[in-house]
Amino acid sequence: MEHIDIAMAADARYAQHATVAMASILLRAAHPERIRFYLLADQLPADIESRVRASIERHGAAVDVIPLSPAKLAGLYTSGQLSRTAYARLQAAELLPRTVQRLLYLDCDILAHDDIEKLWKMNLDGHPVGAVKDFG
Repeated sequence: MEHIDIAMAADARYAQHATVAMASILLRAAHPERIRFYLLADQLPADIESRVRASIERHGAAVDVIPLSPAKLAGLYTSGQLSRTAYARLQAAELLPRTVQRLLYLDCDILAHDDIEKLWKMNLDGHPVGAVKDFG
């Protein structure tokens, strides 16, 4: 059975948002058992990581929490609207298991309103990346 691999990034301030996003995906999924989450974590305290795991496990899924390298994030431009964690997506290819062949990277402040499998099955017509415009 093919898995749907989904990555998000969060620090302590956004871990709750990521948990809600993951739960909304699982609640809308026809086959939640196919979903594998990877949380790229920027210095996530153990107690918060534990709460994230427990919340997702209550929905019958698991989340692999992958710590980001503070050294690789040091010196990056940040602002009130751009945190170090925003750069995590650029490290995803080197941090995720080699078994991950295709990945949905989602911001952690989303809510799923339909089955994520529809997005997963979208044909990219040979393009290596699919993206949407940010009108925010």
